[in-house]
Amino acid sequence: MTSEQMLTEIREANLTYLMLSQSLIRQDKAQA
Repeated sequence: MTSEQMLTEIREANLTYLMLSQSLIRQDKAQA
């Protein structure tokens, strides 16, 4: 695996994590 492939994987994982955390925050605000 090249470093460029690794960077792409990391970016995609970060995007997925950001989307997940944002939806969790929205759920928390709705419950509060």
